[in-house]
Amino acid sequence: MHVIPSETVQRGNLYLLRSKDGITWKRSETPIISHEESGYPNLYKSALVPHGNGDDLTFELYYSGFSEDRADWRSNRTVAERVHADF
Repeated sequence: MHVIPSETVQRGNLYLLRSKDGITWKRSETPIISHEESGYPNLYKSALVPHGNGDDLTFELYYSGFSEDRADWRSNRTVAERVHADF
């Protein structure tokens, strides 16, 4: 989920949200992708794609954004391995 601190997409961070029931959600404390570290401070849409299951579970994260000085959009991809998380 993309959390936006203002009414625009500027300086938003990308967070992981978890839910046991699909109604009540808990947001991670730390962003998955920070607008400060990504090089593209205007993050926009994202998709999390799981592969495998159990201990072999990995995720591909796709997200888009553009820089402050020009409105050239960029699509990005990163891969993460499964980690244990308590709800």
